[in-house]
Amino acid sequence: MLLDDIKFKLIPNPIAATVINIMTGRETNVCPAGKRSIFYTASGDVYPCQLYYTAKYKKLGNISDENELKININSYKLISRNEINECANCFAKSFCSFWCPGSSYLFSNSEYTVNKVRCLIERSIAERIIYNLALIFENESKKRKFIQNLSRYSQLYSPKNLWGVDS
Repeated sequence: MLLDDIKFKLIPNPIAATVINIMTGRETNVCPAGKRSIFYTASGDVYPCQLYYTAKYKKLGNISDENELKININSYKLISRNEINECANCFAKSFCSFWCPGSSYLFSNSEYTVNKVRCLIERSIAERIIYNLALIFENESKKRKFIQNLSRYSQLYSPKNLWGVDS
């Protein structure tokens, strides 16, 4: 699938994100909720993300009170994966795309825990990706084809192409 021109575009986003993060060395230690993304309701209530809204936790304010909202967003602290005990020694922590403080809070009333099933899935996916990358990189033509497809995928699904904005 990683070498097929058509099928490469069909890779599920969490897997593609993990591949891209491994290949580029891009770390995903911080959840962007509340800083680079927000969730707001029809009544104007603003939360860091939809999971915090579902849990009715960490309301940042309401769009009708712009001053309070700006203060709360500016003072909102991002949570780093480095602050999570279970992630401290995990080989996948720098590229894991499954850790989510909103989900952690929703299911355990703490943003500083992990969903063990999600961790198991992410580690299994990462191990399989690393194994397949090692096989691909043993062959120079497969390596070139993979990098070409990865580059096309990254461009195709870039924020600029998807939403018309730079990341």
